[in-house]
Amino acid sequence: MRMASFSFLLALLFILPSASAAEPVTLQVINEKNRDQVMPQGKEVDAIDGDLVLSNGLVTAVIAQPLATRNANMTVREIGGCLIDLTQLDAQSDQLSCYYPGSRVYAFRSWSARDAAENPVVINESTQASHPQALEVVVNAAATEGRAALEVVYRLEAGASNLIIEQTYFNPNPGEVEINLSDDIRYDSGKEDARRSPNGKSPLVYVDDVYWQQCYGVASPGKELTSRSDSRYTIIRYGSGSRQPDLVLKKGEQFRNTVELFCAPNLSRLEELYSLASHGSAATSCTFHALQKDKSVLDGVPHVRIELTRDGQYAGTLWTDGSGRVDCKLLPGDYEATVSYLNLPLLEKQPLKVGNSREEFKLSLP
Repeated sequence: MRMASFSFLLALLFILPSASAAEPVTLQVINEKNRDQVMPQGKEVDAIDGDLVLSNGLVTAVIAQPLATRNANMTVREIGGCLIDLTQLDAQSDQLSCYYPGSRVYAFRSWSARDAAENPVVINESTQASHPQALEVVVNAAATEGRAALEVVYRLEAGASNLIIEQTYFNPNPGEVEINLSDDIRYDSGKEDARRSPNGKSPLVYVDDVYWQQCYGVASPGKELTSRSDSRYTIIRYGSGSRQPDLVLKKGEQFRNTVELFCAPNLSRLEELYSLASHGSAATSCTFHALQKDKSVLDGVPHVRIELTRDGQYAGTLWTDGSGRVDCKLLPGDYEATVSYLNLPLLEKQPLKVGNSREEFKLSLP
C-alpha cells in the first residue's frame, strides 16, 4: 500500500506542473510608470495612458479607455471601449487598428473589472490585478431611444491564446428594438502584403499580415460567420448575414453572443489554435527545408517565403529561418507550396500531403 501511494504521488509530480504552468492573468491601467513594461510592440500599437492591458504570458490585449474623445489617429476614431491592440508575446507584432464590438454603433462610456467568478476587482493607475484563472474587463454602452444597451466583456484566461468577447444586448425601452449581430475589424491593407478571408460564409474569419507576420481570427462557437471586406474593414455578421435585423428584442429581453478572437504569427498557426479550441483536435507537426538543388539540409536557403494553399484555399505563409528551415503545425489535407525569394519565383504549386503523423518536406530550389 505504501509503495502504491508513493507511485501515485510520483505520478502527480509529473501531472501537476503542467496544470499549474500557466502564468496568472494580469490587468493594469497604463501610466507613465509602467507603460514601457506593459505596452505591446508592433507597427500599429495605439495604446496610451489610461488604457487597460490584459496579459497572461502568452498574449496581450489592450482595451481603449471608454471616453468620447478617445481616437487612435485622424482616421481610426471613436475607439473608446474597443479592442485596439492584440499580439502574442513571444513574437510581438501588433497590426490591429481596432476591433469594434457592435460595428461602431454603440458608444461605450464606462468600464469595470472582475475575476473568474465575476467578483468585482478594484484597480487604478497605482495598482494591478492578478488572478490564477481569468480576469475580465467590462465596458458598457447605455441604451438610447430605439437602440439597445450593450455590455461587452473581454475575458482572458490563464494559458489561453485567445480572447473571449461576450456581448449582451438588453432592451430597457418600452418598444421593440432591432439588433444586427455584427462586429468590425479595422485593418488597413491597401499598401500591405496581406490576405483576408474571402467574402462569404466561414466558421473562422481572418486577416493575415504576411510581411509583418501577424494574423487575427474571429470565431463564434457553433456558428457560420458571414464576412465582407474592403481595404480598411472586415465586417463580420453572426446572424443571417442578410440586410434584415438578426433579432428583435422586446422590453426587458436580452441576448448574449460569444466571440473568440485569436492571434498568431501566420494563418497556419491561427488555424492550429482555432482547431484546438473549437474541436480539441491537434494539427500535424511539419518541418520544411528550403535547399539548394542537390544539397543537404546543412545547405539550407534562409528567408525563403513559402505560401501554402490547402484544398485550393489560402492556408498561410511561412518564412524559413537562417538555416533554411521552418517548423510549423498544419491541419491534415492536400497542400500546394509556392516558394519565392525576394519576390523571385522559385517553385510553383509544389504538391504536398499532410496526414496525421509528423511530416518533413525538402523543397529543392533551382
